[in-house]
Amino acid sequence: MFAQADRVADLDGSPRVRVESPAAFFERAEAEHRDPSVWVGELYLERHRGTFTSQARTKAGNRRCEGLLREAELWWTSVALRGLSDYPAQALDRLWRQVLLGQFHDILPGSSIGWVHDEIERTHAEVEAELEDLITQALALLCNEGEAPQDADADGPTEWVSFSADPLAGHGVALGGTAYLGDGESSAPAVTVVATGTAAVLDNGRLQVTIDARGLVTSVLDLAADRELIPPGTVGNLLQCHPDLPNAWDAWDLDPFYRNTVVDLTEVEELGVQTLDDGSAEVRVVRPLGTRGSQATQTLSLAPGAEHLDIEVEVDWRERDTILKLAWPLDVHTAEARFETQFGYVTRPIHENTTWDRYRFEVPALRWVHVGEPGYGIAIANARTYGWDVSRSARTGGATFATVRASLLRGSQFPDPDADLGTHRFGFRLVPGADVGGAVAAGYAVAHPPRVVAGRAGRHTEPVVRVEGAVVETVKPAEDGSGALVVRLYEHLGRRAAATLALAPDVPLDLAQAHEVDLHEQPRDTIDQPSAVRGLDEFGHLRLALGPFQILTLRISTKS
Repeated sequence: MFAQADRVADLDGSPRVRVESPAAFFERAEAEHRDPSVWVGELYLERHRGTFTSQARTKAGNRRCEGLLREAELWWTSVALRGLSDYPAQALDRLWRQVLLGQFHDILPGSSIGWVHDEIERTHAEVEAELEDLITQALALLCNEGEAPQDADADGPTEWVSFSADPLAGHGVALGGTAYLGDGESSAPAVTVVATGTAAVLDNGRLQVTIDARGLVTSVLDLAADRELIPPGTVGNLLQCHPDLPNAWDAWDLDPFYRNTVVDLTEVEELGVQTLDDGSAEVRVVRPLGTRGSQATQTLSLAPGAEHLDIEVEVDWRERDTILKLAWPLDVHTAEARFETQFGYVTRPIHENTTWDRYRFEVPALRWVHVGEPGYGIAIANARTYGWDVSRSARTGGATFATVRASLLRGSQFPDPDADLGTHRFGFRLVPGADVGGAVAAGYAVAHPPRVVAGRAGRHTEPVVRVEGAVVETVKPAEDGSGALVVRLYEHLGRRAAATLALAPDVPLDLAQAHEVDLHEQPRDTIDQPSAVRGLDEFGHLRLALGPFQILTLRISTKS
């Protein structure tokens, strides 16, 4: 492209082309057009909707690696700040570069040739293994204060420590929080399982879930709110297949006429209900799908005292030119839904008033989707899915309901004729009564489940950073090697917020020296916008003032 730009820089009969920075271009554009029109919302491309789903293994590996990199940075920053070991900067830099290379077009969209996806899947597996090893080393250092780790198989009582990289665990105040678990037994009563002939009812005192003989969910009752989630005459946990034959660009596109034909997958090969040792209950359904011998195993799990239902789907996928969806009709009256983006969320209409609305039939989301009406909402969080559609239907008895569908797999044959063949695993969490904050929390909880290790909770297992009023996304050393700490956080609800940040007492950093930097960790110009840093409060915590969805990167220097 650069060679071509050089050839047409001054060529008769051709527009003159020059290469310049985006900043220079937009400076000239703003000078030429002083009063531009304002567009609210996303600039939705009515093409390439299939790239949210194509090559599911590549997308799943990318999601896992992103989460593990975030964890490894957090735990090793805690180790280094406490003087227990040196931060593995070179290893993490190398691993980041390997993962970022896999995000290049057309790799992460799933529109590369098969050889590319084979290679990136191997790379993801190698990166995951190395990161898991790094995380294990860091946690052992933290919970044993630099000593040899405790032997969980040794004679005598074993202590267990739970590490959480979830920034909203513990009522939204801690990142890197820990808890002493003792023997690890839950105090909540076990889930009851009642067979009613053609159905099984799971009840943990908060949720009551009814599954029929087809393995479909006919009722999810929020007992605290006395609220039924499944609309009359519908079922949840429904797998659906559609023919997927786009007019062009097989792996790229998903055309609207795919919805004209749908097959509900209700046949059952095996259905089992069991209560596990931890008091949770699960229903496991094995069903055939498609015409090429594909098979799906769906597992619904309800834990003691949990306010959510966990759903796992394992698919042995052999179909071609087919898209597989997982549908959950949800009984809320709404004309819009919310979908997570990288630092916040976007609200999209789910009606079809205009052609623009009608052609927004497949959209991306990161870790969660939320639908709700005034006073009640429902979130679906996911572990590794990106393509979604949410539709609005008339409800028996009046009002409307929303059907949320996750796109699981496609069977495109170009440019990779073997795309997605093989085994895939998907994870979802249905959270009744969730507002947007609850949806954000569910997304992080699914992405970062606790890690339980043998050891002792102590001063080195305290969270390095505690934040109230915002979400911490990144905790890492400064790139310049100075020993300073970089913390990136954001306002997640789309409103102005007052937040506070505190450090662990044993961390040798000076909050009074905290200042804003940009994403490159360079000092940010605050002439046009006042700094979000508002000094220390009476407790020595850093006061922050954030705008809606504001991303804030702080550099905190070491004590002099």
